[in-house]
Amino acid sequence: SQDPISSTAIRRWIDTGAVTEAERQLGHPYTILGKVKTGLQIGRKLGYPTANIEVPSPYKALPPAGVYMARTTINPFGASQQRDIPSMLYIGTRPTLELDEEETMIEVFLMGGEEYQLYGQELLISLCDRLRQELHFESLDALRKQITRDEEAVRRYFHLSD
Repeated sequence: SQDPISSTAIRRWIDTGAVTEAERQLGHPYTILGKVKTGLQIGRKLGYPTANIEVPSPYKALPPAGVYMARTTINPFGASQQRDIPSMLYIGTRPTLELDEEETMIEVFLMGGEEYQLYGQELLISLCDRLRQELHFESLDALRKQITRDEEAVRRYFHLSD
């Protein structure tokens, strides 16, 4: 027999970054739904243009800061044909940039290799697995090198060729 599903247990899995366990309990991936807002364009300068997501309700459980493998659906409730795009998701406060802000950011880099027109669009981000915790880097160049390693790991996870 299957154990009853406990919202407390699911929240605990999410709070610790165990998104695969949360998915097992839920029967589907844990998702974040949000609109794309204008960011600082730093990801673009690093060669990784990200979509900055408006942080959902303060009551929405977010996993801990770090990098996650995810699938992103653009305009999930629209009439156009849906597809899940393998993605690299970042949740955190961007400590390397030392912006004097404690605001949690949610940024997603879509791996499709296409230019997506995303401003103002709604994105549904399904978390697949946690890659690593948030780190502080000495320079933007060190951050760029880590993001490149992260991208390689995400490509392996989704079996994407370069």
